[in-house]
Amino acid sequence: MWHYLPTTGYDPTPLSTHGPIIFGVIVGLWALVLLGLCLAVIHFRRLPSLANRSPVLTVMAAAPALANAAWILWRPLLGGRVSCAMDLWLMLFAFSFWILLNASRFIRLIFLFRMHDALLDSVDKVAISRTLSPISTTASITTETSSISKADPSIQTDPHSSTVPKKSYPDPHVSASLKPSSEPFDPTHPAMVHSPIVEVGGMECIDLMPMDTRGYQGTKADDRGKARLLGKRKGPREEPMSWGRDEGISRLWWYKYRHLLRERSLVLLVISLELLYIILFIGIPHAIMGSSPLEDPRGYAQGQCLVDWPFWPGYVILVGLKTVVYPAQFLFMRDVRDAYGLRWELRVHTTPRTWVMFVMNGIFLLGGIFTSFLFPLYDALSMRSRRKNVSFSLDSFHHMLKDATEFDEFLIFCVKDFSVENALFHRRCARLFSQHESTTSASSHAVGRADLGLSTSSPTSSAYKLEVNSIYDTYLQSNSPFELNMDVRTLRRFQERWNAGEDGPEVFREVVDEVERIMFQHTYPRFLATREDRSARHSDH
Repeated sequence: MWHYLPTTGYDPTPLSTHGPIIFGVIVGLWALVLLGLCLAVIHFRRLPSLANRSPVLTVMAAAPALANAAWILWRPLLGGRVSCAMDLWLMLFAFSFWILLNASRFIRLIFLFRMHDALLDSVDKVAISRTLSPISTTASITTETSSISKADPSIQTDPHSSTVPKKSYPDPHVSASLKPSSEPFDPTHPAMVHSPIVEVGGMECIDLMPMDTRGYQGTKADDRGKARLLGKRKGPREEPMSWGRDEGISRLWWYKYRHLLRERSLVLLVISLELLYIILFIGIPHAIMGSSPLEDPRGYAQGQCLVDWPFWPGYVILVGLKTVVYPAQFLFMRDVRDAYGLRWELRVHTTPRTWVMFVMNGIFLLGGIFTSFLFPLYDALSMRSRRKNVSFSLDSFHHMLKDATEFDEFLIFCVKDFSVENALFHRRCARLFSQHESTTSASSHAVGRADLGLSTSSPTSSAYKLEVNSIYDTYLQSNSPFELNMDVRTLRRFQERWNAGEDGPEVFREVVDEVERIMFQHTYPRFLATREDRSARHSDH
């Protein structure tokens, strides 16, 4: 086979007499370095600096890093003792595997940024600027709405609830601007956002029935929704509403394929594509020649496999990955401005690899190590030292949560930090607690009036059940679009209480404390450090 190839080629004489020993020592030491980096990533995997970079994909990058180093040293130190076909395996597979891994990481970055940006953009701008001050018992429970302008200006749906409108606590200015809907009744329809305010039991609440319900026939889904309003949880639970499912946002790629953009799905996708790559690499020569250079290494003169046609199937696929994946990444990330510098890492990781003829393989290897391991670890460790230099306290953090202007700025930063769901969840629960305290006080006052023989009006609890279920469906239900990322033990304890039938506001207390701790330890210091850096740059100019 391959009879047309020359019988002489690359000098098989090793450059060193003890080439295999040197090769084993260098590759062994390099493997220990990679093992240490992997253990460090695993140890700090819960820190946002690494969690947002997909630690599983980061650890998987150790395999191509090891193979790439072995490929660089293979021929100079081992010479004719190895088959030339191994050059194809080690180079092409290592390069393609690394490209797919980093492409998956940056695709997930784009998804996280777009999802959090849409979540914040869906919150009414007036509601963002409101303080967390206690709400009176006569305040109406309204909805936070706004069009997701970046996705589709026509969208007026609510991302924060599966069966009911999102916002639980009101703003008189917002409710005054709401218009009643004339659409047929549908508990998941965006028109529910515009329901008028009515008085129920002496308390202003959302009118769940739109203005025009003539000719509407109830469905089983409606019956299940009514059961949930009454706090009944027996029987199968209906799927939460995908916010904007009937609008333009459901057609966007990052929302339509969000189930494929989870870390586990991306890992399986990378492995599947690499297996497909192996099949094509071996199958194309077999289909054309009926044999493969891998079957008989002696059929190739040393070094010639890298210049003959069997090399080109794998090389063309490799070049195709670069010419398609990299430009697509730059295209989708043109508007991304995150708090971790991942966009800059993409440039460092990608740009040298597109200049293959100008870059040595060692630079390629070091560039991959820097972007896969060293940058994330440096960011995680440097944040600890920066947190010590930034002056902040728990009191200043609580003051920020209650200050309208600072919290507005903090929310915008949380989009870049991929943690805006934490801030929104904390605010909704804080308002829930405040409203609950006000209602409890009003109920006590009503009891006193009853003892004196005066007229009383008992506030309804259905609005609270609506809000509690809404918060659960949006942030705590498994696989919800904005599921909180926190310690699994805390979520397990919450789920046990929830399944036991507890549905009062206090059921969220432990989760709120955990979210507050995460924001105080990670998001808030980075927010202050970023703001100080921005102020320092402005002062220099």
